[in-house]
Amino acid sequence: MSKGKILLVDNLAHVRESVGNLLTLTGYLVYTAASPEEAKEVLRKKPVHLALIDLRLLDHSNERDTSGITLAGELDPLIPCIITAYESLLEQGDLATALLEARCEIAGQRGRNDETWLSPILIAQE
Repeated sequence: MSKGKILLVDNLAHVRESVGNLLTLTGYLVYTAASPEEAKEVLRKKPVHLALIDLRLLDHSNERDTSGITLAGELDPLIPCIITAYESLLEQGDLATALLEARCEIAGQRGRNDETWLSPILIAQE
């Protein structure tokens, strides 16, 4: 029996594979998606307890891509979301700004007045 069901959304295949394998080895059932559209398709068929969503799903080289935040705001408000990003975003200062903006955006999209918390998970670059 699994510890829970997790949706892992990242446009980079090696990230989906490595993080997905790690979560599976620790007892979670993991569904993966490479895009917002795939993520929504998975969720139409499978319930999950948590969504791990990359900040940049459409173009990871585009500093203005916050499509992961948009996706998080479109999901069922009962699904907790964790936004992931590469450590280099912290050096650029983009991640902190994006997370602050996302907190308000997601709360508004989900129709909630309470606070929405986002935590960065940093993935070490090789």
